[in-house]
Amino acid sequence: MQTLKRTVGIPAGVAITVGAVLGTGVLVLPALTADQAGPAALVAWALMGLMSFVFAVTFGRMAVTIPDAGGIAAYVRAAFGRPLGFASGNLIIATVPLGGPVAAMIGAVYAVELFALPTASAPLIAAVLLFSSLALNYRGITLSARTQMIAIFSIGVIILVAVAAAWGHVQTARLVPFAPDGWAAVGVDFVLLFWAFVGWEMTVHLVEEFTDPGRDMVRVMVLSVLAVDLVYLALAWVTVGTGAYLGRGHTVALAVLMGVGLGPSGFAVAGVLAVLLSFATTHAYITGFSRLVYAQARRGEMPAYLARLHPRFATPGPVLLTVGALFAIFLALIATFHISLATLILIPSSVFVLLYIVAMAAAFRLLRRVHERVVAACGFAVALAALFFTGWAVLYPAAVIVLSLLLYGRLAKWRPERKA
Repeated sequence: MQTLKRTVGIPAGVAITVGAVLGTGVLVLPALTADQAGPAALVAWALMGLMSFVFAVTFGRMAVTIPDAGGIAAYVRAAFGRPLGFASGNLIIATVPLGGPVAAMIGAVYAVELFALPTASAPLIAAVLLFSSLALNYRGITLSARTQMIAIFSIGVIILVAVAAAWGHVQTARLVPFAPDGWAAVGVDFVLLFWAFVGWEMTVHLVEEFTDPGRDMVRVMVLSVLAVDLVYLALAWVTVGTGAYLGRGHTVALAVLMGVGLGPSGFAVAGVLAVLLSFATTHAYITGFSRLVYAQARRGEMPAYLARLHPRFATPGPVLLTVGALFAIFLALIATFHISLATLILIPSSVFVLLYIVAMAAAFRLLRRVHERVVAACGFAVALAALFFTGWAVLYPAAVIVLSLLLYGRLAKWRPERKA
């Protein structure tokens, strides 16, 4: 039977992981959190940066323990049985086709505003980002990973230049008062920042394509956490220290910050960064998502058509073609009905909170070392706390889980299980 090719090493793994986590939240969250809690937002960033180690390292250890492209679905299946594993996989399957267009639209809207383009061009820019990523994924993981490395390197250079340029404008006097709205606001920021630190789960879907997953997976996660935390903390520091968040909206907050250090050209640089961030995020999620669906179909939990690999590129071609059609539908709906991005973002956010809850629970049950189980328990507690702030949006993942459990028996008959 044809299998996925093992060509992913540490550099490619870090690029894919950083791209999945370092998403479009960079564009707005540094200013949004500072506006919410003042300089004390730095505390929330630091705490969430520490918690990101918990999630990332746990996912890395689980990928080594259960090296399956199904990722969270495989872990939950091993810990709690096939029905719940199937439902967990469906949570991602029911979300990424929506979350991908939303992430692409965020970058597109940012670019449209900064470059004064026609509003109607935003869906077209989003479509270019999505379908170029689909095409690269279709051609193979090697080309896809190389493209991601170029995108992440470019993003890193742009952000570091912007931070370095703004650093000289930081004034420590702006740190006083440190918590103008009280420490409760820091707690709200902490929950808000949960959305900025999800994405670690996407890399584990590529475990069957790592050249040496037992050696490299945890290293990739640790290096990725260090890179992401460095970028986020540096951006949060200069945003607070320069006062770039004061008296302005958050739709172009990063552009305002870049303007502090780079002058008028900062807005153009921010527009390019927005497009690159959207591409990197959607690219990583498409890569992981396609492997998840392939793994589900390989077990007989999706139509057999989706379990086929491209004869030349060894990629899940049928999955990528199917998700491309779904992307087109969702983009058309967003463009036609002018659906609020803020509303749409709530849905995938609530799904990932629930996924992290079940993933950490599965890790606690499956991992054997005491310190690994303690780390997983901490991750479970943080994700559970965040669940209480998702509001009405939690109804969507709840409905997906209930429907999946009800239909599990019938869907599993589509194809007999071929791989445990």
